[in-house]
Amino acid sequence: MTNSNGHGGKRKGAGRKQKYSAAFIVEIGSLCQARLLAARDKAKAKAKDDLTGQLSDLRDHWQKAHQIEQPERQQWLKGDQGKQYIEDVNFEVSELNRSMKTGSETNRLFNLNVKTPHRARKIIRCQVASEYSLTENQVKYLWDKYTKIRRETK
Repeated sequence: MTNSNGHGGKRKGAGRKQKYSAAFIVEIGSLCQARLLAARDKAKAKAKDDLTGQLSDLRDHWQKAHQIEQPERQQWLKGDQGKQYIEDVNFEVSELNRSMKTGSETNRLFNLNVKTPHRARKIIRCQVASEYSLTENQVKYLWDKYTKIRRETK
């Protein structure tokens, strides 16, 4: 009878014992994965903020529109100020299209190609290692094992 963990010996219970339980692997791996996703979301939010705030004045225009109460907004859009607002937004969108070289002046959907921040995985491993009194390599092993388990269960 071979050992189920694949670590040698024909006798039951022979071989090296597992160092980490499955629950601990899932705990560490899911924590690392959640922090990585949070870092990506933060990078996406920054890219969106740059797009609407620094590369254009869209955020300022949107804030003007949101200052108008919801029931009154339809009437405001039909008035002179509303028409100016629509022209300003269309101008900003066309400028963004020109600067991002989308090939269209009316495109309102922008693809933000955001990568995971540089060295985010290493930073996350160091943080988790210090929180759980592990080494960075142990956290890397647990995270990789968690990823492998997730792939196998899908």
